[in-house]
Amino acid sequence: MSQISIKSPSTNKSIELTFDREIHFGPYLFNAKMVGFNILETLDTITDSICWSNNDQYVAVVEIVYDSINDKNISNLKTINTKTGNVGLVVSKEGILVPKSISNSGIVRF
Repeated sequence: MSQISIKSPSTNKSIELTFDREIHFGPYLFNAKMVGFNILETLDTITDSICWSNNDQYVAVVEIVYDSINDKNISNLKTINTKTGNVGLVVSKEGILVPKSISNSGIVRF
């Protein structure tokens, strides 16, 4: 699988995804490279379910982490403020989360 670029509405920013692996009967997981902005923490692998706010300031991503104690994958729905680089956790749960939209103030609907 080749690299995927998910551009912001203005196309001034993007997230470049490079395939890492697939969860058995689940989504593909990617390593993310931010283009046109920086973030203040390192993300684990993410899905390609990415939503941009119309003003390019916020982006919602789903990070997948493995919980080795309970032997399950956990989805972390996160928001990224592309102006400050801050990453915030919206919700963490077992199973797959899919962001549907993110507002210009960073409110995620999923």
